[in-house]
Amino acid sequence: MNPVLARKINLMARRDLSFQKLLWDKVDGADEAAYLKITDENTKELKNIVEEHGWPTVSLVGKKASYNAWLIAQHSNNDRAFQRKARGMLIKINKSNPGEINKAHIAYLMDRLLIAQGKPQKFGTQFKFNKKGELKVRQVKNRRGVDALRSKYNLPPLKDFIDSAKEFEEGLKKKELSRKSRQR
Repeated sequence: MNPVLARKINLMARRDLSFQKLLWDKVDGADEAAYLKITDENTKELKNIVEEHGWPTVSLVGKKASYNAWLIAQHSNNDRAFQRKARGMLIKINKSNPGEINKAHIAYLMDRLLIAQGKPQKFGTQFKFNKKGELKVRQVKNRRGVDALRSKYNLPPLKDFIDSAKEFEEGLKKKELSRKSRQR
């Protein structure tokens, strides 16, 4: 294992998630352009890491940093080519050495790329806020067969996933109400 590389990846993800949390919590001064700059910097750095070391697998950087490498790729929305490359690498690693990556990450990247192309997602991993501000799952190509497909990628049934997302949404609403009451 490469602990120096693992720390680097974990630090990159911590920056991403910390700033994303500010945006979710609608903290004054949280600027989406600044967040995009962070994701672009992380994308560039992860591309360099992948070029030099290959994909950050569990044996290379540990489970947490391998997860965080995927998270950075998942948030690399300004570089779809890199997201496609990451997905392809994850597929190859999963075929040749299962357990070196989290198989669910393939599904998340696949859906992210399909949504970016304006197509329905396969796994139901992507959500959006509707006009009423409610979190809703984006269109799924085969809603009837999605749970069987999700189980092949170690994902829970779609209903359970949606219920978890609703709990997350409720937490966001509570934080927003609390923030507004403190401002008064």
